[in-house]
Amino acid sequence: RKFGYGEDAALSFGKRLVFDSAESKPPGGSGTGGFVIRDKLKPGDLEGLNQLYGLIIHKKFGTAEPFEYEFAKILTNFALGKEPREKIWVLEQEGQIRGSILVLRSTGENAEIKYFFLHHDQRGREFEYQLLRGALEFAKSLGCKSIITTPKILGIGDVNIFDEFGFKKLEKSKVSPVKSHQMHTQLILNLES
Repeated sequence: RKFGYGEDAALSFGKRLVFDSAESKPPGGSGTGGFVIRDKLKPGDLEGLNQLYGLIIHKKFGTAEPFEYEFAKILTNFALGKEPREKIWVLEQEGQIRGSILVLRSTGENAEIKYFFLHHDQRGREFEYQLLRGALEFAKSLGCKSIITTPKILGIGDVNIFDEFGFKKLEKSKVSPVKSHQMHTQLILNLES
């Protein structure tokens, strides 16, 4: 202002299509929307992840308690375990958690996408693809032959994303506590092909 500068009415829009999976903010600032995908937990993440997951599941099922408690337990065990064959990615925007994907190695040959969820504002965008792509690359780097997930408790916009990546439905009969048979659906991807 001292040299005669004034505010300009021009707007600049940009959109970054590629994000690093490690914790490094995309360069340039403009167009990133403040989004970061990181693969390390930070202080406060357990609470933030559990809160977001609980809200998403409550909206989907009308209740969140059993799912939220189970998620809190698994997330805490993951954070305490520091198992190098398991990994989490967190989508963050200006300090707010907006999504996550958690990969666990269930056996020597198989990995599992245990949780995959995004805030409804981020669904249907490139973040779903980037998080899932990172999870698959990680499972392949471990030498896993396949990766599975259970679509019922996913908190993403459209499970058709798994079709696009080549996942197939796997139906299993499961006996419930009242001894009735129920069909249990999983999605599986062969990582060797």
